[in-house]
Amino acid sequence: MLLAAPTPPLRVAVDLSFGALMNSKEHGQLHRQLLRVYGNNRKHASPLDLHLTGLELAPPACLPPAEHLGNWDSSVTLLQQPAASLWEPEEIVWLSPDAEEPLEAQPERDCIYVVGGLVDRSVAKGQTLRRAIDGGARARRLPIREFAPRSDLHPILTLPAVVHVLNEINGGQEWAEAFARAIPQSSIRRREKEADIRRGDQPRMLLADEHDHDEEERRRVWLGRTQVAAAHAAAARDISFTRSRII
Repeated sequence: MLLAAPTPPLRVAVDLSFGALMNSKEHGQLHRQLLRVYGNNRKHASPLDLHLTGLELAPPACLPPAEHLGNWDSSVTLLQQPAASLWEPEEIVWLSPDAEEPLEAQPERDCIYVVGGLVDRSVAKGQTLRRAIDGGARARRLPIREFAPRSDLHPILTLPAVVHVLNEINGGQEWAEAFARAIPQSSIRRREKEADIRRGDQPRMLLADEHDHDEEERRRVWLGRTQVAAAHAAAARDISFTRSRII
């Protein structure tokens, strides 16, 4: 009995030729996101055939140090040229939040899915879609509004979240389950609170066991600033009172 040939993993490229569109802070954020993408893909039960392209155009601050890149194993392929120079247009599918058409239910294994190396704070609307159009390639968006836990989630996910979704799809998960596993709960709760505010409801309080570290950190910063402001105001009142007594 002949065994069926194993299904090849999805081919995914993170194109790093967008560095000129970001500032130095965003370069550092992209650097940290790339470390997460590499580590998460390497440990995932269904790793992608992952490529980093456009290294020749990536500012050094976007990349891990050369000695670290040299130690990255075969779970990632490092390529100097941008994706558009490495594959034929008919092979390339750009994943762009600005694309009209969603990615199909079963991604094609013989295509290369290209994700733009842009951090989510960059206001660079339409950049990946423009690359697809200029290169004669297809552009598709992740089907967030069709299958995500909330249809009104922001269409731009972080780079690690995008790759995580594709890891899950690569492993045979349906889109709904892939989004549920990859999208941070903080993003979902943020939309829930915004919806509550629009309806005039009291925003839902976060439960202590939800472990929303980002939200907790913002709360600590806000409380710290409030306490500092109160201390300054009290000091100003004391000074004013003392001066009035002296006069």
